[in-house]
Amino acid sequence: GNAGIPYFNMIPQGGSSGGDCTKLRPTVKIKPGETVVLVDTEGPGTIQSFWFTGYVGHNFILRIYWEGSSTPSVEAPISAFFGCAYDENFKDVDGNYPLLNSSMILVAPGRGLNCYWPMPFKKHCKITMENRGNEEHSLFYIITGCHEAQPDIFVFEAGTVLQTPDPPKDDKAENLPIWRTP
Repeated sequence: GNAGIPYFNMIPQGGSSGGDCTKLRPTVKIKPGETVVLVDTEGPGTIQSFWFTGYVGHNFILRIYWEGSSTPSVEAPISAFFGCAYDENFKDVDGNYPLLNSSMILVAPGRGLNCYWPMPFKKHCKITMENRGNEEHSLFYIITGCHEAQPDIFVFEAGTVLQTPDPPKDDKAENLPIWRTP
């Protein structure tokens, strides 16, 4: 399928290639304080989907930069981007993983995070992941996309802000930090 649309290699180094999409690095280990580049490509093009698993907690910060900007249009903990507010305890009291199934996002049982928002760009796309934690963690991922001419487009943007309404007095839910969209 998709004959005539040039699919792109999303980072220049690593891994195995497969058909229309390229799984360039089955896994990447990210050290504390390190930021790795997952995609760095010239446009025009569209990011079509991504899949992440492994460590997918709040310590991993997903950033997406469009058109060569030094300011990310997307900046959020990976778990918050995928709708998981409190990620360090992924299992509920019955031992089940959360499930979120929509047309644009799927949080699959077992911590598979899938995004299907089309993210077009005209000149450049860069996607990074930063580890703000104290431990090295592994990230498994596939990011698919293609190079194609883009008509006038809107830029995909998303972000979160950590907000604590009052200084915590105890561990009640109303005193826990809140992630919200600005």
